[in-house]
Amino acid sequence: MLNQNCSKTEGCIDPNASNYLYEAKKNDGSCLYDLSFWMNTIDHGIMDIYVDNQLKGRLNCAFVSSRPTCGVDTLVGTGYLCVVNVPLMTGSHFVRVEAEDGTIWENTYNLGQNCKSILIAD
Repeated sequence: MLNQNCSKTEGCIDPNASNYLYEAKKNDGSCLYDLSFWMNTIDHGIMDIYVDNQLKGRLNCAFVSSRPTCGVDTLVGTGYLCVVNVPLMTGSHFVRVEAEDGTIWENTYNLGQNCKSILIAD
């Protein structure tokens, strides 16, 4: 008698996710996505990022001459892309950014699967 194991490997099957599993053949809902921020200025000094009330790290910003392809349609022309590698599942997240100069931005965002960009504007 021939016994074959027909079970499919479960995992994240989205190649855009930070935890993409090439071997996975069945999606288990575990995909995680990195979060990026777009700003019109970086004059606020060091900025700490909190997601769902947990400190996730500091924003590292660099000037870019393009604009994001999704999520930030109010940014005109160029700006600063600030990336923090915060693996998040899609859905609603409370995001708070605390700048060194005391400026605070906070909001609840519904992060979709195809776009993880948030605009921080003065």
